[in-house]
Amino acid sequence: MTHEFEHVRARARHSRLGRLAAAARYAVIAATRSSRTAAAMQKAAGSFIATAPPARLRLVALALAVAVAAHLLLRSAMSETVVPALPTPLLVAAGVLAILVSWQAAPFTRAWQTSRVARLGRRALSAHDPD
Repeated sequence: MTHEFEHVRARARHSRLGRLAAAARYAVIAATRSSRTAAAMQKAAGSFIATAPPARLRLVALALAVAVAAHLLLRSAMSETVVPALPTPLLVAAGVLAILVSWQAAPFTRAWQTSRVARLGRRALSAHDPD
């Protein structure tokens, strides 16, 4: 933000609406830190990260395949004006690819670690590393 709008920012922060928004923000942050749902999500995330990469990949690929199948089933119940513009063959291809990846998760994970795309991703992440 440029310095010319600092006074606008300060006035907005000190207004009733700004104070109300800040209080709501702090209440939401406190609720997410102390809620059972947040604790369960953090526990699930920790156990997900602790699993082996092929198992994680298999789980995500199966979740994607189930989501695609559910989308196709729900799509058949919708009227034509509501159906999304995403073509059915593309959804079917995504579902089949997800099933194939879940079936061959270990070789896919090994191949990914040495791929050009993975190297580019690691390089991009290291360029944005604050350390």
